[in-house]
Amino acid sequence: MTSAPDSLTDFDDWVIDNLLSVGVSVFTRTEVDHLLREAPRITARSLYYDILSAVSQGARTPAKIGGVIGRDNNAVRYPISVLESAGYLTRTHDLLRRGKPTISVCDPIIRFDRLIIAPHLGQLELGRIDPIWRTSAPTFRSNILGPHFAELARDWVHRSAPDELDRPTGFGQVGFGSVQDDRGRAKHDIDVLAAEGDHIRLIGEAKATLNRRGLPDLERLDAIREVLTRQGHDTAETTTALFSATGFTPDLVEEAASRPDTVLVDLERMYGLA
Repeated sequence: MTSAPDSLTDFDDWVIDNLLSVGVSVFTRTEVDHLLREAPRITARSLYYDILSAVSQGARTPAKIGGVIGRDNNAVRYPISVLESAGYLTRTHDLLRRGKPTISVCDPIIRFDRLIIAPHLGQLELGRIDPIWRTSAPTFRSNILGPHFAELARDWVHRSAPDELDRPTGFGQVGFGSVQDDRGRAKHDIDVLAAEGDHIRLIGEAKATLNRRGLPDLERLDAIREVLTRQGHDTAETTTALFSATGFTPDLVEEAASRPDTVLVDLERMYGLA
């Protein structure tokens, strides 16, 4: 396996040569299977594979997971709990809707195996690597890279933002959230949210798309902030953060520079390279 790609333009070739070549893809799947074998409570591995695949595809509750794999809601609760205790799945809560837990796959390597390698293993073994990756790349960006990047953004808020943004006591509880805008008849998902009680300390959007973040992204966060204010949350000292894997448009950079409540975080800043 070669070192990490130097730029996004090298990324596709790097994946093809290092993650989807026959030897590596088989090894990766064997490693995932080995992980499941190591958990003594996991016996019918096909069911557990199906659950991991369903969650990787976006099923986030027992009911939705059961619907994807054709099982009763109650039939998947025990294997889900086993995967949680073994560290393959994690259950987190919407910070604004406590009664709505979300189930997700902990390791992006498992998501990669379930979404990219496993469904196409036969074709990969025949050497049809390039077309498989070209058709799978959108799935990789939306279901693997996207969630992982959002998690990295939340980790940055938890670990680095208190020092970088001069808030030594931190930003409270860091996670994600969703808010229903009854006036606009829309639901808004918040990738990065930090709160202390009713005090919203930070709202952020984290996107790993190929396009740079621009003014419309900031305007969307401003609109969400207004909704939160109308619903009784304290947003007087809320920081607005935009996270991007590909940078920001010049007009957004100019606007953010004039707003002390707005922060832009690219990969260099996220990894402490700026």
